Amino acid sequence: MKKILLLIFISITAFGQDIAQLRKEFIAANQSSKASVAFLESTAKLSDKALHQAYKGAAMVIHAKFAKGVEEKKKWAKQGISLLEEAVKKDAKNIEIRTIRLSIQEQSPKVLKYKEKVEEDREFVSIEVAHLPNGPLKTFVEGYLNQK
Repeated sequence: MKKILLLIFISITAFGQDIAQLRKEFIAANQSSKASVAFLESTAKLSDKALHQAYKGAAMVIHAKFAKGVEEKKKWAKQGISLLEEAVKKDAKNIEIRTIRLSIQEQSPKVLKYKEKVEEDREFVSIEVAHLPNGPLKTFVEGYLNQK
């Protein structure tokens, strides 16, 4: 029984560290091509869980910003948006997923036409952040909202 509890604790701790690292890389990825590639590589082998999919999609869209050529940019952006939207469909009430989508939409160029849910996401995130307990997720969400 102790071994099972230890295994569960280790799994939960590892998942939390994994997400904390993804948050840091997500924030840094917009700063340089090198950081976007590092973030893309970090997300490549993540599971199909909704939150992981959201980060994978975000990594692809951010990578598109640094890709060479219009077609390459479109390819990465399209794949990323598709994954991000799939993540939202899987878990529409997840504030972290909605924050990620909000960030990507607000930063996406008009030519992508990926801004239709900005107001909906901003309202959802702004309301739901008040219900989060103090901790890394609340800090992440408030950090994004306060930068605007």
